Amino acid sequence: ASALSWRRESGADTLALSAPQRCELFDELCPGGPIGFDGEGHPILLERPGAIPPARLLELFSEEDFIRHQCYRREVFRLYSVANSAQRGKRLYKATVVVDLRGFGTAHMSRKLIAYLKALNAVFDANYPESINKLYIINTPWAFRSLWGLIKPWLHPITMTKFTIVGFDWRATLAKAGISLTSGDVPECPPRWCDAMAAVVGEHDVRSLRRGCSPEQDRLRLA
Repeated sequence: ASALSWRRESGADTLALSAPQRCELFDELCPGGPIGFDGEGHPILLERPGAIPPARLLELFSEEDFIRHQCYRREVFRLYSVANSAQRGKRLYKATVVVDLRGFGTAHMSRKLIAYLKALNAVFDANYPESINKLYIINTPWAFRSLWGLIKPWLHPITMTKFTIVGFDWRATLAKAGISLTSGDVPECPPRWCDAMAAVVGEHDVRSLRRGCSPEQDRLRLA
């Protein structure tokens, strides 16, 4: 009930159809987007927090702005995953996430940025539960150890079981998990979420996607 109230109050149901202001700038400062599919057909989402310029992000975007842009991404992913489910004929509402920490350093551990992340985690934990299939953290530098110690207490125990920290020797781990990347490698500049939404709009009836996907195998189970 609280999640439904939040969706009404925040306008989440229509957020994907109206990108927040300066969406392209946010995508530039916080690179991330869909880059392929795993062996089960789940979309692979790339996040590159090490590429974020912390000072500029904090100067240009308030905590409220930061959360709204991240929620926009999550709402676009919802439509993206419905389209993927319809195409494959099976329900695939979770994502496999690859977090690339190349470039991550002490500047990314400022109190203000950590406060942004903590507030975002609270919103996602309450309103977007069980949306991660697996999460792989790759290219982890020494500075990440301190941040990980701060982040772990925020995470639900079930979520923690989905994390795999790989380091720099990640290719064999991803290959073993059946994860193939569209480019064959982790791209420096992943597709932007605003472009992903444009592709969804261009290829699908968004009104139909908003109603969700009910694959035949699900209907047969309910019959």
